[in-house]
Amino acid sequence: RSIYGLNIESKKDTVFGLFGFAHQAQFFNLTLANYKISVESDFKAGEKSFYGGSLVGRATKSGIYNVHTRGGTVKFDAPSNYLGEVYVGGIVGSMLGNIEDCSNAGNVDVLFNDTRYVGGIVGSVYSADSLKNCSNTGNVAARVSKSSAGNAGYVGGIAGNASIPVARCVNTGTVLGQNAKAGGVTGVASHVFLCENSGDVSSDCRAAG
Repeated sequence: RSIYGLNIESKKDTVFGLFGFAHQAQFFNLTLANYKISVESDFKAGEKSFYGGSLVGRATKSGIYNVHTRGGTVKFDAPSNYLGEVYVGGIVGSMLGNIEDCSNAGNVDVLFNDTRYVGGIVGSVYSADSLKNCSNTGNVAARVSKSSAGNAGYVGGIAGNASIPVARCVNTGTVLGQNAKAGGVTGVASHVFLCENSGDVSSDCRAAG
């Protein structure tokens, strides 16, 4: 199955994607191509969490298998006085569940002021068995407009944050962290096995291949 030309532009949504929120869902054998997702928060101040990806913003107790993106962009901008957490990925923003055999060939660009996780496949993934056999060729950028305490931003070619094992994943895309820690495969992770990175990785905080 393929979906072409998905277009989402918003200044109000805090959860965004083809599906905003999914619970106990299974996604199989899908390609998203030529999409544009652009979310710009116009909240003046306060604290709120944002979740975004081309497929789904936030998924719990779910699985994503053999899902691919081609020729698209996921972009999120928030004002410099806004505090909160951001989870943005090329496919899914925040994931409680398995991700296997997926690829991202779209760009991810996030501008924010506080804690955030940005990845080519997933922003943050946790409490599951594995993130494995995935690849990213898109450009992934996380830019903090004002450095927060501890430089609490993480960006990776595959995942911004992974509290589950990451195995047999490959990144060839460019990864940029501005006031954010950057990694070719993950920004921060518990265990990484048999993964490769050949993309350019740069950060003014900390960068690792």
